[in-house]
This record gives sequence, structure tokens and C-alpha cells, in this order.
Amino acid sequence: MPQEGAATVTDTYALGDQTLALTASLLLPLFTYLSDDQVEMQSFTETNLSPGGHLSLQWNAFFNQKLTIGAEIGGLFAIDRHGEALLMIPATARMSYLFSFLQFDVPLFANAGVGLMKLADLVNVSLILRPGLSANYRYDANWSFGGTVSFWMIYEPIWGDPPPGPKQNALTTFVDISPQIVYHF
Repeated sequence: MPQEGAATVTDTYALGDQTLALTASLLLPLFTYLSDDQVEMQSFTETNLSPGGHLSLQWNAFFNQKLTIGAEIGGLFAIDRHGEALLMIPATARMSYLFSFLQFDVPLFANAGVGLMKLADLVNVSLILRPGLSANYRYDANWSFGGTVSFWMIYEPIWGDPPPGPKQNALTTFVDISPQIVYHF
């Protein structure tokens, strides 16, 4: 028999339920795909970036027991091979489908949006697609703790007139591994 005043964990979500999540990630560069010209006869190259970090705040609202929409904003950084810092502010819309069992929530999600990117003197607006999977343990009715793994695809187009030199459209990829804390309200 539950004690009076003890917090209980609900089994389902309903329309209007919301969450806020905070993540701090390790960002691992994978590869870059160059669309126009090839470097040393290869379209796929190294990113020339070090492992970096990503910090974000995420909001989700439930449409029903399983489907959410939301938004995420954050910041990421890595260092290139010349010692220059790559800085980016990604802002994305988010949709997820939630699998729940016992006290675990496992959302399968996709983020899509834009990122303001700066590397040395270069500034660009990039397009972002980020599918992923989270696993969270529902500690009580208000808090969950867990982690996330996601795959970043950052498309770096050339906007307007192409600058002189070897600049070209590119698709850079990362894997993001992060612990996560979630507040339910």
C-alpha cells in the first residue's frame, strides 16, 4: 500500500504534458562528404576536427501518450587541425515517438533546423538533421535521468555568390553521446 504523500510515477502521458531536458555531450566527428569537387580523388574525407562538446536545452510537448513535438537550442564546439575553434549555435525543431515500459522512457527522435556556425573568419548558416535515441529512467513523477545517442548531419551550403578558392558544399557528420536530466510538468 502506497504511503500517503509519496510521489508516484505515472505510466502514461497525455495531451499537454511537457518536459524540459538538459544535456551535456561528447561530440565525436566522423566524416565530411564534399559534393562538388573531390579532395585527392575522394568525396569522403576526415572532418579535420577534434572531439568536441555540445550543451543543450530541450522542450517537448505531448500530442498524445507517445508523440511529442518540441524545440532544442544549444551550443557546440570543436577544434580544427589549425587550432581554430569551430563554434555553432544549433536551433532545431524536434519530433519524437516514445516507447515506455516499467519506469523507462525510450524516445526515438529527429531534430531538424539551422545552425549559426563560425570557424576563424568564416561565418555560415548550416542546415541540420539529427536522428537519435534516448533512454531515461523515471525516478519520480517529476524527474528522469538517462542518456542520448544521436547522429548529426550538418549540411554547409554556399549561400549567394561562391567565394574564390576551394570552398564548396559539404555534409559533415558527428556522433553525440550525452547524459541527460529531464523535468516533467
